Amino acid sequence: MMAHKARPVVLSVILAAGMAGYYFQIFLPRARATRAAHNIAFFYAEDMYPYWFGTRELLLHHRSPYSEESTRQIQAVLYGRVLDPQNPYERDQHRFSYPLYIALLLAPFAWFPFWVLRACAAAALPLFVVFGAVLWKRAMRLTLTRTQLGIACVLALCSYSLLDALVTQQVTILVFFALSLAVWFLANKRFGLSGIALAIATIKPQLAIVPICFLLLWTLSRWPQRRNLVRSLAICTGVLAAVSMFLLPSWPIEWWHTIVSYRHYTVPPLTVYILGGIVGTLMNAFLLLLAIWFSWRSRHDEPTSHRFASTLAFTCIVPVVSLSTGNAVYDHIMILPALLLLLSQWRSMSARGVMRILLWTSAAVFAWQPASATIVFLINVISPTLIRPATLLSAPLRTQPSMPFAVLAVLGLQMVASSRHGVDAGSRRPSSELIQ
Repeated sequence: MMAHKARPVVLSVILAAGMAGYYFQIFLPRARATRAAHNIAFFYAEDMYPYWFGTRELLLHHRSPYSEESTRQIQAVLYGRVLDPQNPYERDQHRFSYPLYIALLLAPFAWFPFWVLRACAAAALPLFVVFGAVLWKRAMRLTLTRTQLGIACVLALCSYSLLDALVTQQVTILVFFALSLAVWFLANKRFGLSGIALAIATIKPQLAIVPICFLLLWTLSRWPQRRNLVRSLAICTGVLAAVSMFLLPSWPIEWWHTIVSYRHYTVPPLTVYILGGIVGTLMNAFLLLLAIWFSWRSRHDEPTSHRFASTLAFTCIVPVVSLSTGNAVYDHIMILPALLLLLSQWRSMSARGVMRILLWTSAAVFAWQPASATIVFLINVISPTLIRPATLLSAPLRTQPSMPFAVLAVLGLQMVASSRHGVDAGSRRPSSELIQ
């Protein structure tokens, strides 16, 4: 019996190790070689550096982190030279592109060398992922065992999207943790603290805007009981914006100009990037309408109810495919709450015909990456010459863009099926009763 229970753990460790080996021994060295061929240096924690540098410029030298001079200095450190915006390979300018109040969060590190922040982030970001998953599990009252949650965390940390986020030290992980805290506070009726956490999550507004809109509707539906959520969110966001205005009165305009230019040198959202302009725009509209419909149905639900958890998880994924840039794989961490929710309901969901097919198809999409990466890594260890073709080297990453769509499809269908079968949204039912 113990050996049978240990099999999933052993398999997950093997797959996680294989994926990590593929990323660090095959993918990353070749990515560095490609950059070197284009005379571009590799810089560990390159996504964190612009915001540390911008914070220093603002607090120590009283200069705008959005300025062209700041951008040139950032590029000189990250790439070894100033980039040519006309070169398609050098279009990622790595500007200071977030709201200025991210500098208030990084202010304690402004007086230290960057390696101090980089070391702290290297230790903290993986913990933020794990603690965030635990907070979502507890807030949604999921019936996951510690082993199941541990397996999910190990596989998540060793996925391509999370490895990329950890190596570049992407702020998305901080946003994920802030949203996790907000949901946990919400489930425990601590609306004021939840609003503060949501305000922090707005440092990447494109990821936080849809779930925040749902929570605003949810609050307005029972204003007397839930008003502290909106009040604390408004006060905290207002304070952050006001302090930022004091430090740099022109920051809203400068930030807007940065966002406009950012959209010109980055790829479009996944929907448009994969499906094209017309179909992608229609898909965005459909997903937005679906999110509005789910949000309206859940506006009176308790935070611990199944429908509320499903709606919140759904609204966390919509921005990943509709608002984030198509190559921002690190933003895929936002699908983790939905994955945990679906994992806790696997048996009941797989009992239905159509759902079973969709569920196993989605599982295959996710399993392909670690399984194929492990195979490629082992072949590379035995005989590196066998996997030199680019098609084989990139094979484990082929399903990455489809992962958010797969989760949206399964979660959306499950929510529609639950509503048709009259699942009580006001209380937590056993997972075996959700799809009957």
